Amino acid sequence: MTRQLSGFTARTIFGLTVALLVGTSVLVALTPVNNLPEELQPGPAWLLTPAYLLVLAATGALIASRRSSNFIGWVMCTAAALGALVELGHSYSLLSLANGNPGLLGVEWLAWLASWGKLPWLMLQVVYLPMLFPEGRPFKRWGWLLWAAALTALVGVAGEALDPDLLTALKLRNPLAVPDPNGYLGVVGDAAEWMLIGIAIAALTSVFIRLKKATGERRQQLKWVGAALALLVTTLAGATVADAASSDANFPWLDGLVGLAFLTVPVSVAFAVLRYRLYDIDLVINRTLVYGTLMTVTLAVYLLAVVGIGAVLGFGNNLNLMLSLLATAVVALAFEPARQRVQNLANRLAFGRRASPYDALAVLSRRVAEIVPSEVLLGDMARAVCDAVGVRSASFWLRADRELSLLAGWPPDIAHETPDLSVPQGGGRRWLPVQNQGKLLGAISIAVPSGRALSASDDRLLADVANQAGLVLSNLGLAADLMARVAELKDSRRRLVTAEDEERRRIERNLHDGAQQHLFGLKVNIRHIRTLLERDQVAASTALERLEEEAEEALQEVRQLAGGVYPPLLTAQGLAGALRARARAGPVDVRISTEGVGRYAADIEGAVYFCCTEALQNAVMHAQASTVWIRLAEEGNELVFSVEDDGRGFDTASLHSGAGLQGMRDRVDVVGGTLDIASVLNHGTTVRGRVHVSTQSERAIEAAS
Repeated sequence: MTRQLSGFTARTIFGLTVALLVGTSVLVALTPVNNLPEELQPGPAWLLTPAYLLVLAATGALIASRRSSNFIGWVMCTAAALGALVELGHSYSLLSLANGNPGLLGVEWLAWLASWGKLPWLMLQVVYLPMLFPEGRPFKRWGWLLWAAALTALVGVAGEALDPDLLTALKLRNPLAVPDPNGYLGVVGDAAEWMLIGIAIAALTSVFIRLKKATGERRQQLKWVGAALALLVTTLAGATVADAASSDANFPWLDGLVGLAFLTVPVSVAFAVLRYRLYDIDLVINRTLVYGTLMTVTLAVYLLAVVGIGAVLGFGNNLNLMLSLLATAVVALAFEPARQRVQNLANRLAFGRRASPYDALAVLSRRVAEIVPSEVLLGDMARAVCDAVGVRSASFWLRADRELSLLAGWPPDIAHETPDLSVPQGGGRRWLPVQNQGKLLGAISIAVPSGRALSASDDRLLADVANQAGLVLSNLGLAADLMARVAELKDSRRRLVTAEDEERRRIERNLHDGAQQHLFGLKVNIRHIRTLLERDQVAASTALERLEEEAEEALQEVRQLAGGVYPPLLTAQGLAGALRARARAGPVDVRISTEGVGRYAADIEGAVYFCCTEALQNAVMHAQASTVWIRLAEEGNELVFSVEDDGRGFDTASLHSGAGLQGMRDRVDVVGGTLDIASVLNHGTTVRGRVHVSTQSERAIEAAS
């Protein structure tokens, strides 16, 4: 059956049911009920049956139109239509009886149909519906109940349909009656009803038996219907006890509660079959247990005070204002303590040993507000997740450098498996990302027991926990970054001290091997010239010329050595002049752009200058570059510099930073800047850096001060 055809058929049956119920209401309105025997007069709750049939038809049509292959929807539609037809026949026969007109058109046939039609109507609802739930086919080893019910109903219908006394109370004649002087047909019909009730009890019991063994979605579906049936049985039992305890008192509101309990059955079936909010059943059961128990306790107190005490004091079952006020006072005083105790009991029954999601969230909120170490807080949060959601384990992970590290977990004495955020979730492992301001900080990993499915309330609780954990992980991440920053600063300071020591040794070697040797040679030559002046002035003049050249070489070497320590041009002319002078001394073509660059603090100029010269030296010595571009520019409050060459480049992923590259990073890091190095094989290398500098107005204020 196509979806369009099934939808049309379901709507047609629903429309037929509504039409029959409207006809029933019209017949009841036209019936002079005072002319009927008291036992046949419709009471104030006569509308409950049409209301139930209307809900049954609506939910059945909804299921049949959306799950046409599931027979449950069609069973509900058929039961609703048949029940509406029975109600119409019964109302029509009452109209005939009240008016004393047994000759109404077709009244005997409608009354006859309504009398025996109750059996198949009962069979469809209390046997077929629970047996076919939730997938529209009988459960294993329970299918024989369907055949037993059908056979019993068929025997009962045959007995009642042919019973000559079937319509005696309505003063009508059974149109298909057969002679039965011994009343055997009535006995057959009554026996069939009792057998059908026994089969119905077995069918309803099967729901709870299957619930005990079911897992996953099947368990949630059975929970919905089981909760509705439990509510119905409890309400019927309470109403029966109330009627038995106070036969003269009238409790019309109990009839209303019973009617509402009946309505919950088709509604719960629709929720379960259509899987709408399927996992909210635990909360529904929790609230039903709480308010149902409180209602029962209130009713018991009222009956005990008004009926019991009234009977002892001689008031009988007559309601007494004083006793009613006493019962009200007792209920008011005991309500809140009773509610707390009942709520705790309902939590244990609905959620097991785990806490309710709301209690768990309240505890977490209080713990977050307290001043406790983050690791302790996360451990408490992991335990609360296990208690509230009912999972085997829960753990919190911090993401650092694309790797996850365990922060805390519960239970603490087991090995927690690292979640793989790149693999889709499945099996018993679930994980949730922990974010703060859109940044992924870590994850929550949980181990779901076999057969346990997380409900929508569980998902909402985990999402709330993840939001709260985001702040904690953010603080931990900041603390970790700070510790890493401190460690890096210590390492950079150590490297700078080491570099300074090496630089001192290099200067000492250069002075010893270069300038010192030149100066010693000058000293020797001066002695030689002094001797020549006494003997040969021409030779002395020539020696003086060589001495002047050697002195100039020594001076240049000392200047070059001093420039390597800190170039004088950097102090006198700033970055632009010092870099241009350095470029002119190089063996490659160096193109410099320094537009808009001014003077800055000495430490900033020194850091940028030596980074650029180190990059230039690397381009000449290692990259075999032919052209180097040095660019400096001021962008806002930052001095931006870059050194780009056309050399052979290198693989930044495989090559570890050497002393030169690490020294460049350390220099920039000391002045609060950043340095990036990009290189591609055979496509050159680019070194880019940024350093925060003072604005022109700030520099003017500093200069003025």
